[in-house]
Amino acid sequence: MIVRNMLFVFLIKLFVFSLVGCSSEKVFTEEDCTDVFIPCVNAHSSTHSVKVLNGSSSLKVGGQHSESHADLDSLDKDSAILRASKSDKITLEFINKTPLSLMVYDGTYSSKEVLVDDLSFVLPDETGIYVYEIYAKYSNGGVIHYLKVEVK
Repeated sequence: MIVRNMLFVFLIKLFVFSLVGCSSEKVFTEEDCTDVFIPCVNAHSSTHSVKVLNGSSSLKVGGQHSESHADLDSLDKDSAILRASKSDKITLEFINKTPLSLMVYDGTYSSKEVLVDDLSFVLPDETGIYVYEIYAKYSNGGVIHYLKVEVK
């Protein structure tokens, strides 16, 4: 019964987090991210920072398996756009969970894998709006994070 209640509380937190957790341009702090099950990620360009949206996930919570599903429609309404320059370096900051592995894809046009070096990657040298899918594997499962970037 206790595990079921913990799972219910986790799912409610995940739902609320998905709705409001990434809507402002304020970045995550350690105080925002006390839940050890839900990853908090910020993205930084040379001039701007935003929260990264948590999308679909498959995580182990208190010994129970939990899944949530989100898609790119959530990105349009729930996430801030990171402002950056051509060829700017984007750095991902993982606040409360360190990924065991990380892959980044430019999901804007062709889901092309992007080279990641030390939690950072370089933007294209063309202006436009880019959507990045960030696949992170953690000790308790995996999350697809989404980041929208406006290159000027």
